[in-house]
Amino acid sequence: MRVISGKKKGLKLLSPLDNKVRPTTDKIKESIFNILFDIDDNSLVLDLFCGSGAIGIEFLSRGAKMVYFCDISEQSVNITKKNLQNCEFNDNYIIINKDFIDCLNYFYNNDLKFDYIFLDPPYKFE
Repeated sequence: MRVISGKKKGLKLLSPLDNKVRPTTDKIKESIFNILFDIDDNSLVLDLFCGSGAIGIEFLSRGAKMVYFCDISEQSVNITKKNLQNCEFNDNYIIINKDFIDCLNYFYNNDLKFDYIFLDPPYKFE
């Protein structure tokens, strides 16, 4: 798994060690971002169920202003943190380790609105 394009193009990303998280493949990421084309450098992004953080990191690499990474899994949050550190993104993200409902309530209560929202819940999510 790697960053497809932008400032951090080609940088390898860590993946979870178990099969509870299924990272978005490079091919799928490339398809998504080909559809989106250019990312506005003032954009605010939500990566809900962030897993390894690969999608949000791709947004940052392509110039997004701020990304919110949300996941209830402590393992996912730790991998996301390590990937962000490896990419040297230091101040344009926020990680929230809570249930998605709590995250959505936080955004609503703080009147946060996003330009891009990526949702990829776990397969076994009810």
